[in-house]
Amino acid sequence: MPQSSIFNWRDGVGWLVLSGGGNFKDNETLDIDTAVLSRTVSHNPLAYIWAAGDVDTADLYLEYLDELGGRTGYLVDIAAESDDSIYDQLKEAGIIVIGDGTNLQQLHNNLHGSVLQAITEAYESGATIYGQGNGAAFLASWMNLSGTGLQPGLGWLTNSIVVPYYTSERQPQVKAWLHDVLPTAYALGLGKSAALALGADGQVEIWGSKDVTILLGQMPSE
Repeated sequence: MPQSSIFNWRDGVGWLVLSGGGNFKDNETLDIDTAVLSRTVSHNPLAYIWAAGDVDTADLYLEYLDELGGRTGYLVDIAAESDDSIYDQLKEAGIIVIGDGTNLQQLHNNLHGSVLQAITEAYESGATIYGQGNGAAFLASWMNLSGTGLQPGLGWLTNSIVVPYYTSERQPQVKAWLHDVLPTAYALGLGKSAALALGADGQVEIWGSKDVTILLGQMPSE
């Protein structure tokens, strides 16, 4: 498992990219999207998981990527397609986007089993896993799904809480989460248009804006 400073993330050949979110229509994610397209190891197509959002916005996003000179892309409906179809589409992808949106329960209900297996195998073969906004939050060890408390995430970024759309106004809430989870956990606050990119050889890079904040839990008193 690669590690740099406090960051410890899942083994793989591809990049793990966590974005704070933003509106691609206003070019708020342009620098991040461009970096994802240019830095990805695999040359396979792009698969977009839109379960947290809506299909119309997902279609527009693929059109936007095409205008950037991106690779062939397709939408994956993990809530409706068969397990075999989903597995085949994701396993062969070179970039897997876990899209942003507000329907977090639908994404949570379907981001497991063959879906997660295919994402993992693609990542181990060189695919970039690109979590956007609320989609990035699922890749942490804990996430705030209900709006009131924390529950386990996928754990690809160990011992962390990923907070998209982070601003300083959210600091008291995030510190409260840290106190409630583990004293040695940390929160990764990602502002809009900012992304943390983690590479297979231990690279830790910031793509897009530099609006990245680390909040540490309280160490146990001696």
